[in-house]
Amino acid sequence: MGPVQSDTHDWDRGWNSCVRSHVLRDYQISRETTESRCPLMVSRTHAIEILSILITSVVLGYIGVVAGINLVAIDTPPPSATETIKVIARTFYWTFQYPNGSSITYPNGTTITYANGTTIQNYLYLKTGQAVQLEVVSLDVAHSLFIYELGIHIDAIPGHINHTWIEVDKPGTYRIECTQFCGTGHYTMIGKLVVT
Repeated sequence: MGPVQSDTHDWDRGWNSCVRSHVLRDYQISRETTESRCPLMVSRTHAIEILSILITSVVLGYIGVVAGINLVAIDTPPPSATETIKVIARTFYWTFQYPNGSSITYPNGTTITYANGTTIQNYLYLKTGQAVQLEVVSLDVAHSLFIYELGIHIDAIPGHINHTWIEVDKPGTYRIECTQFCGTGHYTMIGKLVVT
């Protein structure tokens, strides 16, 4: 029995060494193959990452420049906007103060010139194509001037004057709302922009 066990043991040892040599040989081949391919794959991967970052940076930079130029153009009033109307928000109404020498054309066609300026509550009167600057402020809590049809939305903050401008090309009546919750009468804070 001793030799039989020895033969079996030798056979196992031979089989194990044969399997081990194949496994090691396959591992070395795959390792060599992987090592030879990895630098190429890594360099391509880095090139793709760098290229995608550069392209994204250029696109976002372009969008930022275009947006900045357009925002400056939107916020800059035209040279014809020489008249400044003060918009004063209070709970729960709007007051529009016209400067000295203002002339207002009402919907019935009457035009009145106010040598010392005038103050009107909840109604802002403009002429078609007239560009005016607006100084918006609040006397009590935060309000927000919103004219949906014209896309105008600007905050009225206590102690801080916000500036914007407006020019309407189409006559009509536009609703002025407060979009900042300002108290129990917030829903009543509605004004009208009348363009003749």
